[in-house]
Amino acid sequence: MGFWKALAKVFPDTRYQRCLVHKTANVLTARSKSVQPKVKSELGEIWL
Repeated sequence: MGFWKALAKVFPDTRYQRCLVHKTANVLTARSKSVQPKVKSELGEIWL
């Protein structure tokens, strides 16, 4: 049994939060290179 399955079994109503580094990377790769710096800055304002 993996970590997430064990967590869901013990705490079935628990919500998960992704790592902000990986979430940021996923969001940035979905945007064109020309807007990535602006998007990264805006995400920093939201999350930090």
